[in-house]
Amino acid sequence: MFFTVIFAVFFLYSNCIFSQHTLKVVEKKSSDFRFELQLCDSSESSGCDHFKCLSMTVWATINDSLIDNLYFCSDQDSLFTENFLMIGDYNFDGHTDFRILIKKSTTLLEKTRGCPVYINDYDFYMFDTSNKKFYRHLVSSLRQVNIDPLYKIVTGTFFNNVNNTSTSEKQPTSYQYKFYGEDLKYCTISPLSYPEPHQFYGNFASTYHVLEGRDLRPVTQADTLIITPIVKYDSCFKFVKIRQIYPRKIDMEKNPNITYRNIYRIYSLTNNQLLSEIIGEYECLFHPHSDSIYTEDCNFDGYPDLIIKDEQMKTYRSVYFYNAERQKFLEYPNIKELEDLYIDFQTKTITGKNTTQAWERNKYGQLRPPKKKIWREYEFKGPSLKYVKMQTFTFIPNKGRKVKTTYYIYDYHSLKPIRKKEFLSYTSTMQKLNTNQYSTGYNFKQSNGGIGFCKLGLWLKFPIIG
Repeated sequence: MFFTVIFAVFFLYSNCIFSQHTLKVVEKKSSDFRFELQLCDSSESSGCDHFKCLSMTVWATINDSLIDNLYFCSDQDSLFTENFLMIGDYNFDGHTDFRILIKKSTTLLEKTRGCPVYINDYDFYMFDTSNKKFYRHLVSSLRQVNIDPLYKIVTGTFFNNVNNTSTSEKQPTSYQYKFYGEDLKYCTISPLSYPEPHQFYGNFASTYHVLEGRDLRPVTQADTLIITPIVKYDSCFKFVKIRQIYPRKIDMEKNPNITYRNIYRIYSLTNNQLLSEIIGEYECLFHPHSDSIYTEDCNFDGYPDLIIKDEQMKTYRSVYFYNAERQKFLEYPNIKELEDLYIDFQTKTITGKNTTQAWERNKYGQLRPPKKKIWREYEFKGPSLKYVKMQTFTFIPNKGRKVKTTYYIYDYHSLKPIRKKEFLSYTSTMQKLNTNQYSTGYNFKQSNGGIGFCKLGLWLKFPIIG
């Protein structure tokens, strides 16, 4: 009698818990959709075998109309946890998507690395604007998915289910997939690993693909021809940036590693004359390209200069300074070679260092690092970066380090030695000028023989009197 009562209470309690889970709804809401997730009814869960059936209902926020109804199979261990269902714009098209933890079978390679037969991993469902439904995206087949909304990049690892046949020995066991841009349209696929004994000798070259519909296809020549110019106006100049495929004629099948070069064209607004054309460095086809042109007065002479930056590292690659006498944008040879280039606009200073040093040969003709290590640190100061401080560091084993400081005047091409007193006198004068400067509302420039300002696209110049 006692055990019968206990069993009845347990039965009612378990049914009560199950009914609570059945009724419980996980809800996520965004500006365009409302997502509701709950356990399926018994009639809907027949296809999930030993797993739990989940029902996802999506409603439009604007009018509360039904958008989609989807079903998933998962275990109940992680059900209704905080990260079980997540929403966000995962393909950067402006619409909210969702991802959900699903029970997935692991590959042969993952099992050899100690993974269990099943793992919990996310499936990604993106909103298809053409038919107003959600679909399972290719990203769902990847492991260790990383989403970078700043640069619109999604990366992940794909593990290949290779077998032991002779044809599969040279096939990669894993790849890195990297999707770029709005709607994740572009994809770079790079082999990561090969089976033995090919793990060090396999082909690791990347191939490029375009997402068309739900599937990836190889990139074609036509995919590389759409180039939209980027234009920026600064002071009395127009800066135009375009990307051109390089080399111009390329066999896509033999050489899928296509590269681009950024080309900058700078015009005068007064007469639309082309002042300079600058050929930038190589970039990969689907690399996250900058949609901006960076200009700043980097040599503090009143004219804007062109900055070429590394978008990922936030560092300066190179600076093209405007030369008022030649009316061209040019690199300064001494600054071009600097490493860790840094510009302090408040103190009007450019700093950098040069650590490049040739290796030595021993008596057997073998190359070795130099015993005496020498590097130099530079500090360019003031308008046109006229005054330069250079510190030379010399390190000799068992003798320690020596530092020698020298001072120069810079004239775009060479460094002329000066006394320390002259350098310190100049820097103290510059500090006073920075303290007493005031704004006039015009963009003043100083050049040989006069001072001018830019007004309505024209340079007006006045001689210095007295």
